[in-house]
Amino acid sequence: GEYGPCALELVPTASVAGKEVCDVIALDVGKLTAIVIGHGGEGSSPAWHVQTVTIRRARTATEEAKSYDFFFDEYIAADRGSKALHVQLFPTAKSGRGPKNDGSRSARGEA
Repeated sequence: GEYGPCALELVPTASVAGKEVCDVIALDVGKLTAIVIGHGGEGSSPAWHVQTVTIRRARTATEEAKSYDFFFDEYIAADRGSKALHVQLFPTAKSGRGPKNDGSRSARGEA
């Protein structure tokens, strides 16, 4: 099935090697086949450099914990990188060495 957009408030919880780490608690939507990540293109620096998105599902009484990695390593910005404010990403290999998402399958390219 498909789950519609949900705005998540990203609050940096740590900084590791100059990169922000954010934790977000959200509804469990089951098995992930793709995600859309993006922003509104507003503010003084409307560009995000996204290297990796990792989504972890906690262990439940009936299922083991699960982790999904989405490797991108590009900007989400109207003027560089993906040239889109929203990109659709697909799970990659756990090592990050699987196919790199290139943003070409942009869900809502708003360049």
